[in-house]
Amino acid sequence: MNHYYQSSSPFILPVSSPAIISLLLKVNMDLCS
Repeated sequence: MNHYYQSSSPFILPVSSPAIISLLLKVNMDLCS
């Protein structure tokens, strides 16, 4: 687990989670507007 965490970016999260995806989309739209 720790090796996988370090080999990936520090911002490792369950990207498959709809909440994370919707949050990223919201932030992205806020930055673009």
